Amino acid sequence: AAPELSIGLIVVFGPPLLLIEEILLSCVGLPLALSLFYTGFRKTELRTRLSKDIYFLDEETLVIDVNSQGFRETMKSTNEKELKLKSNNAKRRVKVIIEDKNHLRIIRQYINFIESKKYKFLFPLINENCTFMKKHVITENLIIDISKELQSITKRYTPLHSLRHSFATNYFVRNKAKNNPKMVYELSNILGHSEPNITIENYLHLDFLKILTI
Repeated sequence: AAPELSIGLIVVFGPPLLLIEEILLSCVGLPLALSLFYTGFRKTELRTRLSKDIYFLDEETLVIDVNSQGFRETMKSTNEKELKLKSNNAKRRVKVIIEDKNHLRIIRQYINFIESKKYKFLFPLINENCTFMKKHVITENLIIDISKELQSITKRYTPLHSLRHSFATNYFVRNKAKNNPKMVYELSNILGHSEPNITIENYLHLDFLKILTI
């Protein structure tokens, strides 16, 4: 059966009639960007995830495992060298609650599509014929293309890595309101940092956060 994926603005029926840039942005770019926003992952961590690494625990709780296997399988798929976890702390299991119903629908629909077609990787490669590859992972160059397309829409310098900073800011603001004394340690673990100081110095822009929380 021909692949079918309807996310946001477009529906893809293979063979697709749309340009690969449109498919990348609507069918892959949007769920990829939302996943980065809700997990705080490094883009390489998300790109290398196998489809079996992600599942829904309940109606709105998403679970993703970051492990070495995805990196190894990605290197086999692309012949890249030296892909690995950034540190021992980067190996982790992250649970996220997606409260926005539209975002939840997009991510759930994408995951259901990947599972139904039994793709090996969470974000499979799209080839020159605009079709998804069963056992190959999206390339770093295509990730860069997605980042450029998103920036062309926002008209701002917003690389995909900025979503990791957005996650950290949102986590801090949300948990400060709950008076959670362990939030910096929890955030550091979620981000996969080796120590909380890295989180504080690089991701918690405290002067800005003071303004947000006044």
